[in-house]
Amino acid sequence: MVSVVIVSTLMAMAVGSPDHGLMEMAGYSAERMELARSYHAAVAPTKWVFAIAPIVIYAFIAATGWGGRLGRRLERRLPSPLAVVLVWLLVGLAAWLVLLPMLIYRGFLVEHVYGFSSLTFGEWVLRSFGARLVYIAVAAIPLLLFHLTWTRIKRWWLTASLASGPLIVGGIVLAPLLVDPIFSSFSSLRDGPVRTQAETMANAAGIPDATLLEIDVSARSTRLNAYVTGLWGSSRIVLYDNLIEHLAPGEVAWVLAHEIGHYTRHHLWIGALSAWLITAGALSVFVRVVPGIAYRWRERLKIDSIRSAGAVPLIMTFVAASLFVTQPVAMAISRGIEVNADHYAAMFPGLDRSDGIAAVGRLADFNLGDPDPHPLTHTWFGSHPTLQQRLSVLATEVER
Repeated sequence: MVSVVIVSTLMAMAVGSPDHGLMEMAGYSAERMELARSYHAAVAPTKWVFAIAPIVIYAFIAATGWGGRLGRRLERRLPSPLAVVLVWLLVGLAAWLVLLPMLIYRGFLVEHVYGFSSLTFGEWVLRSFGARLVYIAVAAIPLLLFHLTWTRIKRWWLTASLASGPLIVGGIVLAPLLVDPIFSSFSSLRDGPVRTQAETMANAAGIPDATLLEIDVSARSTRLNAYVTGLWGSSRIVLYDNLIEHLAPGEVAWVLAHEIGHYTRHHLWIGALSAWLITAGALSVFVRVVPGIAYRWRERLKIDSIRSAGAVPLIMTFVAASLFVTQPVAMAISRGIEVNADHYAAMFPGLDRSDGIAAVGRLADFNLGDPDPHPLTHTWFGSHPTLQQRLSVLATEVER
């Protein structure tokens, strides 16, 4: 895993000018690439804002004592665990409101200007607010469990580190069953050539019982995508209806092979293990740093200890900062996984490898994939290798 992180990071930092011959071979025109550059110039700054702004907002609420005073008032009226959850909810919603203008710009205006979204403003607000509520509610579960742990167990951070693994796995298992259906409509992959092909490929890969689903995205977006999610009984391969409509059969087959690679090579388990290790590392730093800050600045923060409900904004500051600092590691692991899935698809029996080049090019064309991302932005936020890197690998495979 360490080697994957190092290689992926070096690849991210080695982003160069696009090979126009490769781009042309993939069907990504100069006109679309120019539009993609314009799109990503509008989007890239917002990635940094959404990563850094929560740290500033939570730290401000903590440092001004607003969070501490809110926690004290709630603890006078409510049991401590419930007060903790309510502070988490209220501070999280406050951050969402502060960031709402930027969210509207990024999630609504830019997506409409570049032709991706068909949602009305009201529909977009409902989805955005609903997603925020679901995120806060889901994140409140580990927060509440950790609060109960650190108020009852002396070495709570060690217990929490061990418990975070099952929590992460449980989240991956339950998300496709309980969370995803709130925002999207899923159905069995439609009968026809694509389903027949998918079942044949799943049988060839040794996963005849794989759940194959289709997600209705076309009603709100023009984007093309496919993904694997879930573990154990909730595992499934999901194709966007747009992808089925707009890609050629050979291109869809390559996308399926890529996703089957994720499925058969247990990439979600690798992601879960990585998240567990990162969480355990963050908790070991937390126990050495944050309680001392809480004690030293308790009067300014208006809290009695790190166990107070009013300390939640301080904890949220640490969580947001940890996510930002560890983001390059998480993305490096993700890029390594995607390279592995690309290699799996390139070696899948019966497929024309040139369809892989065409599929990557078509996905970039429809989704305005960044042809030459900034190295630092790609290191921090790039979950996939660059388009240039993916096409270079696939072109090498075709030549063999």
